[in-house]
Amino acid sequence: MVQDRLHTEGRHAIRVRPPLRNTLVYRPLVGLLPGALYAMIRSRALRMSADGLTAAEVVRADGNRVRVVSSNAEAPLPNVPFDDAAKIIHATPYRVRVWGVHQGTRGVWSLSPDSAQLVAEFPNVGRYLATPLGDVPVSDASHGMALYLLGNALVHLPVGSEIVFGENGKPDAAVIPLNDRLDRQWALSYFGRDYEYGEHPAQHILHPLPFVGSSVRPFIANGRVQYLVRSSRGVHRHDLGYVERMCGPGDVDGHDVTAWSSPQNREVAILRRTGGQQRRLTVERERGSPVTAFEGRFFMEPDGFRWSPSGNEFVAHVKLVDAAGNQVNEQMLVTSRATIAVPRNAMAVEPRVDDHGNVAYVRVESTERADVSSRRLVVGSNASDLLPFVWNVSLVGGAAAANALIRGSIHRIEIPHGR
Repeated sequence: MVQDRLHTEGRHAIRVRPPLRNTLVYRPLVGLLPGALYAMIRSRALRMSADGLTAAEVVRADGNRVRVVSSNAEAPLPNVPFDDAAKIIHATPYRVRVWGVHQGTRGVWSLSPDSAQLVAEFPNVGRYLATPLGDVPVSDASHGMALYLLGNALVHLPVGSEIVFGENGKPDAAVIPLNDRLDRQWALSYFGRDYEYGEHPAQHILHPLPFVGSSVRPFIANGRVQYLVRSSRGVHRHDLGYVERMCGPGDVDGHDVTAWSSPQNREVAILRRTGGQQRRLTVERERGSPVTAFEGRFFMEPDGFRWSPSGNEFVAHVKLVDAAGNQVNEQMLVTSRATIAVPRNAMAVEPRVDDHGNVAYVRVESTERADVSSRRLVVGSNASDLLPFVWNVSLVGGAAAANALIRGSIHRIEIPHGR
C-alpha cells in the first residue's frame, strides 16, 4: 500500500498523494523526453483535448510529408498527407482541426474518422487568439488587414482590431480602427448572427465610438460593452458616456491596465497602476462596490487571471517586483478566500479554480540537475510526485486533473482536493 508523504519547504507544506486515477492516454512510437514534448506543444505538433483524454500528434509520413494521428482508437483519423509542417489548432476525441497544405491547398482542415474537409483557405497562421471557445487562428498582416477564422467563417479585420465576445463566449462584434494616426478614431461593427455557418459573416453598419486612442481593449461588465482606451493622455475607461482615468501617460508600460470579464459577462477584474510599481487588482461584481483583491508592487501576465465557470470565484497569479520593477522571485495565487504563497525556489503554472474555491496548479520546482523531474500537480495541500512534465490542468468533481509525462508516454492523473 502506498503511504502518503509530507513534503515540507519552510512554511509551505504539501502532502504527496498517489493519484486517484492514472490513465494511459497516448504511447508514441518513440518515447518522449520533457524538452521534446515542450517543443511539440509550443509548435502545435501535439495538442490535447480539453478533458486530457485524447492526444493528437503530427507525425512523419513518407518523404517530406506529415500526417496527424489521434490517440482515440475508437475514432482513427484518415491518412491525410500534408505537404507543409502541419499545426494542430484544436483537438477533440472525434475531430481535429489542422492548418496545413493538402493537395496544393493551404488552409484549415477538419479531420474526423470518415472525412477530411477544408474549413477555409488560410494563407498562414501568425498567432492564435485565446478565446472562451478555444484558440482562433489569425494570419500575418497583409496590406493592413489580418484574417481571422471564427468558427467556420473567415473575417477580414484591420490590424489593431479587437473582438468582443458576448454570451456563451461567442464573438459578437469587432472594435475597428478607422485610420492609422497615433490617436485614431474607432468604430464598433457587429457580426451577423449566422457567422458560424456562413463563409463571410455580415458586418453591419459601423457605429463610431466617442473617443480616440492608439489602442482599445473592449470588455463586458454588467452585461454591456466597455472600453479601455490607451492614448497620449494615458489610459481611460469608457462606459456609456462615463469616463474614468485609470492611469496617466507616464505610467503606460504594457502592464498598466488590464480587464478580465467573467464567463457570464457580469463580473470583471481590473488591474491598474497606481503609481511607480504600485498596482491594484479590483473585482467588480454585478451588485456591490468594487473589492480590492490585491495591492502592492507586482505585475500580472495577460493570462494571469482566471474565473471559475460560474464567475463566483477567481484566482489571480501575482508576481512581486522591487521598486525598480525587477521580479523578486516571489509569486502568489490570490483568491476571494485566501492567498497561496508559492515557495521561492518554485513557480506556479496554469492556475485554475472551481466554483467552490479549490485551486489547482502546476508547481515547477528548481533542481540542481536539468534532467531531474521538476514538476508536480498541486491542489490545496495535496500534490503528485515530481514528474518530468505536467500540463493541461483542470478541476473535475472532487479532484484536480492534468496530463503528465510518465516513462515517455502521456498519462492523465487525478489528485484529490486537499484542505
